[in-house]
Amino acid sequence: EELKNLFQRRKLDLLIHNEYLGIRDAVRDTLINEKVLLVMSKRDALVEKGTYLPDCPYRWMDMKCLEERTVVLPKVGQSLRIDCDHILKKAGIAPKKVVEIGHIDTATQLAAEGFGIGFTRESFAVQFQYLKQPEFFAVGMPIEERPLYAIYHEDMADSRQISCVVGIVRDVVKEIFEKRML
Repeated sequence: EELKNLFQRRKLDLLIHNEYLGIRDAVRDTLINEKVLLVMSKRDALVEKGTYLPDCPYRWMDMKCLEERTVVLPKVGQSLRIDCDHILKKAGIAPKKVVEIGHIDTATQLAAEGFGIGFTRESFAVQFQYLKQPEFFAVGMPIEERPLYAIYHEDMADSRQISCVVGIVRDVVKEIFEKRML
């Protein structure tokens, strides 16, 4: 909400965000479609149940594994939580025990430590450093992906400067994802 308010007051020219935010008079330019990833400890017995799929850099995990597990979720209202709730509903999963954590990096580290199973986005997975490296899995059929957008003011759409900046951001994001800096 803070970023949305700053953008609407024109204190920000460009947002890199994973949802449109419902902002009017804005252009959204898809930088990449990133996977929503399941996160767990490398020591978890479920890791062995991960399946390799063609053209996917992550092993795939059946969401049914969450039914009897503690699930670490973002707080209600966070965009990743909206995605998690949608994914869980689509899979017909109602976790018996949910722990809500407001910081995605903390939630991911808790999952890596074996406290529960969590979710993250690829962009978060490459951004944060972990004391214990978690195991990441793709989920869903088709695999769950969400766009990462460059959002800018509509009246800047023809601006050479914004076009240049968005191009640079797109190249950096593409390089990070291609190199799988996980």
